[in-house]
Amino acid sequence: MKCCLFPLALTLAAGAALAGPVDGPTTEKLEVPSSRTNAVGEADLTRVFRGGQRATVVVIGDHNPVTDLEVRVYEVKGDSEGKLIAHDGGKASRDIVGASWVPARTGPYRIVIRNPAPLTEKNPFNRCYVVLR
Repeated sequence: MKCCLFPLALTLAAGAALAGPVDGPTTEKLEVPSSRTNAVGEADLTRVFRGGQRATVVVIGDHNPVTDLEVRVYEVKGDSEGKLIAHDGGKASRDIVGASWVPARTGPYRIVIRNPAPLTEKNPFNRCYVVLR
């Protein structure tokens, strides 16, 4: 089953030309810190997505080590974070997560990627590739 996830992620990322971020589809490289004793490691980015058109975020970790990544998408309202719009991951996600939603309006959305892998000298972060479509 896992061998089918990568082609599926690429298919989702290659959707309709007009859907997704206002600035166009993009791929980002993001270093998501490993977790400390009292805090799950996370990194985030904010992008403006078109209202009424499917938006997709796919996150693929570096598999060093394989961990249960998580992605959360929040609506941004003014200076505050709005409600959770889409979510994937946690237990058994195994370094590949994705979320799709249809934004109610054109506006900013905050994408949070979480890395539960424990911090070690050899594992200070998970190098993630983030596809926004």
